[in-house]
Amino acid sequence: MSLVNFDVEIQVESALRSDNVTVFVGATDSPPASCTSQCPDHYMLTMAITPRPPRAWATLGDGLDHEPLAAMGELMLIPPGYAQRGGFEPQRGLRRDIFCLFPQNRFEDLMGGPIEWTHASLKATSDIHDPNLQAATRRLAQEAMTPGMAAGVLSDSLAATVAVDVRRYFGARCRTEASGRSRLSVQQLELIRDYIHAHAHQDVHLSSMATLCGISVRHLTRAFKGTTGITLAGHVSEVRMNIAKDLLVNTRLPQKAIAANVGFANVSSFSTAFRRTTGITPDAYRRGDSSARRART
Repeated sequence: MSLVNFDVEIQVESALRSDNVTVFVGATDSPPASCTSQCPDHYMLTMAITPRPPRAWATLGDGLDHEPLAAMGELMLIPPGYAQRGGFEPQRGLRRDIFCLFPQNRFEDLMGGPIEWTHASLKATSDIHDPNLQAATRRLAQEAMTPGMAAGVLSDSLAATVAVDVRRYFGARCRTEASGRSRLSVQQLELIRDYIHAHAHQDVHLSSMATLCGISVRHLTRAFKGTTGITLAGHVSEVRMNIAKDLLVNTRLPQKAIAANVGFANVSSFSTAFRRTTGITPDAYRRGDSSARRART
């Protein structure tokens, strides 16, 4: 089939094409110990008719990176732009599989938008345990092998059902992984705290803190708020103002020096930020009574 690239020869036994899906049943004679499949602009759902051999494995790659090896189950999904490399014990005789190819744009419209793939959800594509997807795939194969009245209409309807079930199945895994990663460890929080205190007098870079924590900037900003309840930018400002308060009360440094110590280019911008945070000016805080300070701190 021109819609999908295989590095093994597959004999198409029966096929059906509609607007939303192309279905075919294919056979491979004595397949090799490994093979690669790729659909540049289609989602491909495959289901084994011949039971897969023991210790079958699969991995996905996008040309830049590969996911770890995962067990190969009876039902698999290859997202567009990914190549799946599979391996198993050598087989003799014919092995038959069902192949369902869904045009990317149509399928994502039916899903309500593309899936944001994560490591966990990509790994899960090699072994899908969902009775609804299994039943829909079998029904599509049945229409390809023995098409009945309005087979194209039924196939399009089943394609919409598959799209919804794929979204539900993998969307749940993406949410589970995201919730598991939404909090930072104590060690990561300490690294962030130490970095901010060490760089309070200059620009604070999210990328540097993300590197220290071994995560992406996007993950850092989400996880920090999920852990502390405040944004990272808000925390940086809070740390700087706390340092400024200490310097105002416990030193005789001029405000220009204090402003420089907490990353402000001039006294005016420092005073504006300080008043926005505390409700009073730095001068008032420095000379103010202790009760006012306690109320504002």
